Amino acid sequence: MASLVPAAAKALFEAALGDHFDTFKATITIHKEAKKTITLAASQNIYAGYSAPKETVTYTPVSKSYSAIVNYKENQPLEYQDEIKANIEKGDVRIKVEADCSTYISKGKTLSIEIGGNQFNVISSEGARYFLDKTYYVFYLEATT
Repeated sequence: MASLVPAAAKALFEAALGDHFDTFKATITIHKEAKKTITLAASQNIYAGYSAPKETVTYTPVSKSYSAIVNYKENQPLEYQDEIKANIEKGDVRIKVEADCSTYISKGKTLSIEIGGNQFNVISSEGARYFLDKTYYVFYLEATT
């Protein structure tokens, strides 16, 4: 199928879109479910009349940082917080990420995404945004309370 955009212009537009992403990107940290490690006590002999070896369970945090364009929604909906007797902004955010970040968010359990020291929960699945041969993915987030 013929294209309305010549190949030279297409490359120029895609480069400009990449420059736009690089100019306005922010670093986000994606926190996944912690990795569980079980270790057995090596000094305990289970054959000398002792019970099963003692287990020690440790959890290792799993997180990774990526670049994203972050858009904060204007006119945030207010949510009444009974504990402090005040209306608090809900904190809706949209992030636009590249394919590797989208895959990391989608695979496994994402606990939260940290943006500028604030924690957000993912409240949508990915939405692909296509521009010529370049694809970005959009997720909607909500502030944790």
